Amino acid sequence: MYRNKKLLEELRDAPFCMGCNIPNDGTICAAHSNQLVHGKGRSLKAHDCFVAALCYKCHYLLDQGIGMSKEERRDFWNSAYFNTMLWLWMSGKIDLMR
Repeated sequence: MYRNKKLLEELRDAPFCMGCNIPNDGTICAAHSNQLVHGKGRSLKAHDCFVAALCYKCHYLLDQGIGMSKEERRDFWNSAYFNTMLWLWMSGKIDLMR
């Protein structure tokens, strides 16, 4: 199982939520994928390389699935993950994943 505490801590400093684009309000953290393909299992979080920088509201909505189908939740997380990885690459922080 891949774990990276430095990466998870760095995501708290994302300039905005990668889900709803609100400026960092102090609640942004690493939201792990809930998809089995990314290592999610009963009582197991996905690998730390499958995280998206989300605010509390987006993280809660994603985890609880309120008002979203399974496909919508997957698409929402995938988009936020892509935005997170793009931010990490463009800001030169991708080395954290090693």
